[in-house]
Amino acid sequence: MPSHRYRISLIVVAATGDQVTSTVHDTEAAKHHDSVSSLRSNNSLAEFLHRGDEFVIPDGVPVVRFDTTDEELSFAFRTRGPSHLEYLPTSVMQGPDGTQAPYDGTAWHELAGFYVGDDVYALLAEQAGMRVERITHHD
Repeated sequence: MPSHRYRISLIVVAATGDQVTSTVHDTEAAKHHDSVSSLRSNNSLAEFLHRGDEFVIPDGVPVVRFDTTDEELSFAFRTRGPSHLEYLPTSVMQGPDGTQAPYDGTAWHELAGFYVGDDVYALLAEQAGMRVERITHHD
């Protein structure tokens, strides 16, 4: 039986629909940057979610859907919005100079060149009009 050593905190589906990137936390590693990484999988979202015995995906994990969002909007968010940086803490943004600060409500289109944590990335994607779903498990 798998140990569920890895926990997912964000899922991003590529515009082509055949690639998923997620933030993965190694629950058995020490609390440092090395315990968080990005996992890129050449699977559809459905295929990725069926790999559930490899990791835990808690209820509420955001799924940013570039594949089902209007192409023009998707392109605008990718090119004029912030980038995701998996090891940034919750509610944190990092400026182009590397300075980190709490997310202050700045609009997505004013954050080109910035990096943001999982929760801020999902929030800004929603504000931009991207399709963002939440994982829910039904027994």
